[in-house]
Amino acid sequence: MAVCKSEGCGASIIWATTENGKPVPLDMKGEKRYVLIPKEGSGDPVVQLRTTYSSHFVTCPDADKFRKSKKVETGEKEKA
Repeated sequence: MAVCKSEGCGASIIWATTENGKPVPLDMKGEKRYVLIPKEGSGDPVVQLRTTYSSHFVTCPDADKFRKSKKVETGEKEKA
């Protein structure tokens, strides 16, 4: 996990890694939220208060500058 400034808006962000190994920028400020956690052996989940973080792509006003085109990711050429 690395802390740095957003190249778009200059906000402090955290670079983390998803469970699939992809980097993801997160807003520095976490929010306390109730999260449902499955309980083994029962259909009833347990509620826990946890700190969660939002993707910086959701809150950054310049996020579109950094999004990859789906066509580019799949190797297709974009039409002009």
